[in-house]
Amino acid sequence: MKCGNVLSKLEIYLNRETPAAERRHIQAHLARCMNCRQELDELDVLQNRVRNSMRLLATRAFPTADAWEHIQESIHAGAHLSLNQPARVGSPANWQPLLFPSNWSAFCLPRSAWW
Repeated sequence: MKCGNVLSKLEIYLNRETPAAERRHIQAHLARCMNCRQELDELDVLQNRVRNSMRLLATRAFPTADAWEHIQESIHAGAHLSLNQPARVGSPANWQPLLFPSNWSAFCLPRSAWW
């Protein structure tokens, strides 16, 4: 393989999305080409930094007070649900009651949805 071909496939190679035969060709090229190996290392570092940054942002993310108010208003307005009958997800054999406070309806969720 030539450098241009390898460089264009480094991201999918790094993400393990290349077919096995192509992966072997890329590995053989990387074994003898320091420039492509360096590009792979830099891409790997960049992907790890982005991944770690996204994880950090996700741990700090939470809905605003306005979001919760909007959700509550939708529930009380009966958006997509009938407050007279429980919502049901999955097969009836897996339904389990889940009760909410005040005038919220009882919802039934499959066991797999329980934490």
